[in-house]
Amino acid sequence: MRYAVIGCNANEAYSFFLPMVAALWHRLDHTLLAILVDEPAWSTSAHQLELAHLRSAGARIAWAPAHPRERTATVAQVTRLFAALLPGVASTDQLLTTDVDTWPLGTWIGNASGELQLYNANLYPPDPLWPTPAHFPMCYVSGAAAVWRELMGGTDFEAALRAALDSCQAGKPPSVDPHVWAWCLDERILSERVTRWSGYPDRCALITRDWQRHGERHVDRYRFEVPADLVGFADAHLRRPGFTEEHWPALRALLALALGESAAAHWDAYRDAYLSLRDR
Repeated sequence: MRYAVIGCNANEAYSFFLPMVAALWHRLDHTLLAILVDEPAWSTSAHQLELAHLRSAGARIAWAPAHPRERTATVAQVTRLFAALLPGVASTDQLLTTDVDTWPLGTWIGNASGELQLYNANLYPPDPLWPTPAHFPMCYVSGAAAVWRELMGGTDFEAALRAALDSCQAGKPPSVDPHVWAWCLDERILSERVTRWSGYPDRCALITRDWQRHGERHVDRYRFEVPADLVGFADAHLRRPGFTEEHWPALRALLALALGESAAAHWDAYRDAYLSLRDR
């Protein structure tokens, strides 16, 4: 099984995208593994619609508890690192971390060689405040569950997640805002574990990206221009929230390119139903 792993809290700016990102990963032969945070927060009619469409799109749903101190957004980010510890994940399953507001458009993602594939490995410049020799982004990291377990340690998903969150503020420089420090927790943990791992760098594929080479191109949310076709494109970072009149037309056009007009019409209907339920 090939999983694309995301974490998400009940923030509608992100949760609205869930079933669509599942459909787009299915197009690229990945099953979305959606780790959702704080199950009681998903009881609204709009969230229940999201979950129903998420299941219909073939996703697998797992739940993670909220943390008493850290925000659910931080919990959602960190869950991805420990997905290999979830019940039912086989050692040979391939787990690729991604974001709910990033849509996959091409096969550049998830098809490299190497036991641990670290995409966009050249994204971050050296930073004297960063606590590890290298800084790796969470979009994207791919490896078999057995490799993830070797890298991250632990045997129980909730216990490993809680331990990581409990230590969130450790080592924070006085000049750094606590929320900024927490926002980068997943990448700090990843970078620390990778650079201290006995398999680094020999068992890793450090996959650089110049963003212009064929297959690596990107639709960026800060200049969101829908291309004429998807040839040469890898992904798109979405404007949020996606359901607004300002943002939906461009997102719908991108869906039509990727999935076809009939699928785009299906997502129109999903959006209409979502908006009808949103304020209830």
